[in-house]
Amino acid sequence: MTGFQTVLREKLGDKVDIDMSYYIGKDYSIDDLAELVDNNPFSFESISTYPYKVELAYVLVFYGIENVSHDFGKGALAFIVKNLDCDHSYDIIPKQVKTRLSTSGLFDFKLFDVARSAFRLTNDSLNKVDDYIMKNYELLDKVRNIDYSNFEDLILKNSLVNISDKRMADYSVETAIPLTAGGRHPAWSTFDSNVCYDVFIDGIFGSMLKYKDKPAAIVSFKFENNYLKMTQFQGLNPYLIAGISWRKIKKDDIPRGTSRGLVVMNHKDFLFDLGCFVADELEENIAIQSAHNNKWTKPDCDGKIHLPLDKAIKIYDDFAKEKGFIQSQDLDWYKN
Repeated sequence: MTGFQTVLREKLGDKVDIDMSYYIGKDYSIDDLAELVDNNPFSFESISTYPYKVELAYVLVFYGIENVSHDFGKGALAFIVKNLDCDHSYDIIPKQVKTRLSTSGLFDFKLFDVARSAFRLTNDSLNKVDDYIMKNYELLDKVRNIDYSNFEDLILKNSLVNISDKRMADYSVETAIPLTAGGRHPAWSTFDSNVCYDVFIDGIFGSMLKYKDKPAAIVSFKFENNYLKMTQFQGLNPYLIAGISWRKIKKDDIPRGTSRGLVVMNHKDFLFDLGCFVADELEENIAIQSAHNNKWTKPDCDGKIHLPLDKAIKIYDDFAKEKGFIQSQDLDWYKN
């Protein structure tokens, strides 16, 4: 066997016979792909000229993503997400194959999502993308274990009225992690009676305030340039879909409700304090992303701007200045 075949067989054992036609429409076995790689010398520095990018990317996926960066060096993770369809390939993997990969311990779905999100959020060099992916993966592991039990103090600090113990018991805070590289949260398009929630996370992860177990507000983060940057302060108002054929009309025409949990507090200040708490827990420096670097202030693929720049400046830049942050050359806001 060739060198890469040997490595794969050591890692995969008897699981080398998964049908690769699921992925690339060809009757390749793992061994076929490994041999192809061995017979076509490869380096991550020369990926632009490598003729088998997609095939190699899938081989590396089966090799086990967490092993890739360690065993193949800088650029390997970025290579995978660049040469697979970042928003679709993972989603079309058949369920039975996902199950086999998960139970084999070879494929870490969390890391793959982080990798796709990281590639979406940064235009840095491939080497830096790898560092970015691994750092955010480490943060994800940490943030899942954050103890939010003192969040009530932050609510009381930012409350507009006296909040009874009974009402306070209706609040909770939890870590929010996107389902997809596009940022969808598990609450996206969740139906509750006559309302629909539409939750997107503008970062690698977020911290969500819930009221009566329903989404109320979110602060989101991404890690960049050695700072944990707050990328989103948003109240989550549901769509009111009762009595309307909501699937047949434009999203912008669906009436919005309000989150009853937010009327008693300054929720933006609460989200800021919550973001600072998360940064402290993760032992990271905090920053605030500027309106100019917010993806929603730029045209999407259909040319639509979801957040006007002047409105975003009030939400993020003016707020950051008010909180004592200083704008840097990259236009984001930092503490001295």
